[in-house]
Amino acid sequence: SDSLLVELKSASWLLKDRIKQLKKESPDEEIAIAFPDDGAHKRFKAKFADLPMVICTKVREGDKRIVSVKEGAPQGRHCIIVDDLVQSGGTLLECARPLKDLGATKVSCFVTHGVFPKESWKK
Repeated sequence: SDSLLVELKSASWLLKDRIKQLKKESPDEEIAIAFPDDGAHKRFKAKFADLPMVICTKVREGDKRIVSVKEGAPQGRHCIIVDDLVQSGGTLLECARPLKDLGATKVSCFVTHGVFPKESWKK
């Protein structure tokens, strides 16, 4: 009779360390955590409670994604989009557009599981 112990791990500490490094390198740069949808916000908001947050919302129409900012202010901030899984990167790219349109100075992404079928990472 074998037993199996499952232990869930988080990679959020890696991003937190990187944010500390970014703040040392550019102390005047304001950083916000952005979420591509409500699901990501629910999963990760507690991990980044000390930072401003921007919540996006997406609607799929066939293969097209329409993303807009639902809550928060990206203007003048380096927005870091956080999610757990990326397939093609389309949602991340679509999420970056309204953030930039609303004045984000930079947009970066932090994702723990990249799938990228059919060489979609080339986007």
